[in-house]
Amino acid sequence: MLSEHTLVSSHEKNAPGRKIIKARITFMLCANASGTHKLPMFVIGTVQKPRAFKSINLSVCYREQKKCTRVLFLDWFHQEFVPVARKHFLSVNLSPKALLLLDNCLGYPSAEEL
Repeated sequence: MLSEHTLVSSHEKNAPGRKIIKARITFMLCANASGTHKLPMFVIGTVQKPRAFKSINLSVCYREQKKCTRVLFLDWFHQEFVPVARKHFLSVNLSPKALLLLDNCLGYPSAEEL
């Protein structure tokens, strides 16, 4: 979490020579109810090639975007969630049906679109 506070004198809006960091990262985590099957973390950031991920092989799905959009979520849903969930269900001999619980973010599509 990035700090939103900087110590400055009462008559200054920002510290001299500094500007407020606006970079933010969105994480989306997905797992089954028991926690025995976890999908790779979905990370949305504003940098195309983050230095933190340089020379590190993390099992995350990273997308460069300002925020989670409907198109970005649908891409994750169809390219990441559905194939991985289907493969897991088949490996444990269950019917391939899943319930995905989401909050009320405007970037998520309606149930009819999925």
